[in-house]
Amino acid sequence: MPYRENEIELRSDELQEVLEKKPAWILRFGITIIFFILTAIISLSFVVKYPDVLRGNLILTSYQPPISINARYSGPIYFNIKDQQNVTKGQILGYVKDDTSIEDFKYTDSLLKYSINKPLSTLKSIFLNAHLRTDLSLGDFQDEYFSFFRNVEQLKAFYSNEMENLNEKLYSKSIQNRTDISKSIERQEALLALSIKDLEKQYKTDQELYERRIISKEALDLSHQNILQKKISLENLSAGKIETLKEGYNMKYNLEKEKLSSRSRETDLLASLTSSLMQLNTAVNNWKTKSLLISPIDGRADILSLWSDGQLVTESQEIFKISPFSTNIFCKAFIPTSGAGKLKMGQKVNIKMHSYPYAEFGMLEGQVTFVSNVSIKGLYEINADLNQGMTTTSKFRMPYKPEMAGEVEVITKDLSVANRIFKMFNKLTQ
Repeated sequence: MPYRENEIELRSDELQEVLEKKPAWILRFGITIIFFILTAIISLSFVVKYPDVLRGNLILTSYQPPISINARYSGPIYFNIKDQQNVTKGQILGYVKDDTSIEDFKYTDSLLKYSINKPLSTLKSIFLNAHLRTDLSLGDFQDEYFSFFRNVEQLKAFYSNEMENLNEKLYSKSIQNRTDISKSIERQEALLALSIKDLEKQYKTDQELYERRIISKEALDLSHQNILQKKISLENLSAGKIETLKEGYNMKYNLEKEKLSSRSRETDLLASLTSSLMQLNTAVNNWKTKSLLISPIDGRADILSLWSDGQLVTESQEIFKISPFSTNIFCKAFIPTSGAGKLKMGQKVNIKMHSYPYAEFGMLEGQVTFVSNVSIKGLYEINADLNQGMTTTSKFRMPYKPEMAGEVEVITKDLSVANRIFKMFNKLTQ
């Protein structure tokens, strides 16, 4: 009887309606959909990457790193530039003030630039016409400047000394006078010689007349005395000529001696001038090294922690950082020792900067170019060049700032999800 009741239930209208109703589409195609979904997941597991990475901290820098400029002694600082201003090599960025007037320094420095390493002839022409200032406040190199000033004034006095020039003129005039006197004596000697010849002829004639008893003995003797007097006068003229020539030679000697002494004095003065000029240049350069803050390269200057003139700085305090105009930017990263043995040259790196979140701006990509052989404080240093410079994966051109910080991911093995799953199964089965 129970069996019969069950049989009747199986053939009821309600059951028949359920059996004849078509199942919903989710039931009809569910297996197919699940198959395709599983197939897609498996396929994606071979495509989607889940690499082995090593992470660390990094900074961006350049092959010519930023240069720090520090104060060399304590004192108030004054700036010649504004923050983040482009500067050139040798430009004065600022100075730490002392007893030296910066304007007086500029005057002295321009004087040195105009005269240093010039030949002596040029120095003479420069400083003989120069009117050097004496009202300068030069601090550490005040003494060297006044020593140089004194040498310039002595040289000017030497060339303008009328007494020395007068001595030379007097010597030259006296020599000329002696020459003229010597020539005059020579002419007188010639005349006397002619006169003596005439008197000798007259004496011969008188002798003949005396022998003929035409003239007396006294007349003959007088004629002879005239010859002797003329000869004595000729001898006196010759002696005077010799004396005059000796005086002329002595004067020429003294003149040459005077010229030699003058040249020696000139040489000494020029040597003293050159020496004092070099000493002043050395003193100015020492002061520049101590007080002036000068850019050693072309680049952009950042002022650190100081914003107004007159602020006090301490010795060795960092004042400026000069960033070179360089496109050779690279990543310097520090990787913990755990897993560092996987590091190799040429591995891909992903660089995420703290200042520019990678989810919004993208990340930089690069390749490892250097791996240190030893660790320092538990960290290995690596360098990586940037593949696209400062352009991120989102095509954003990231502005470079020296020593920008961030995180680095070094891809040691570029594995897919499927490869990782297979590796896990291999580990489980071993």
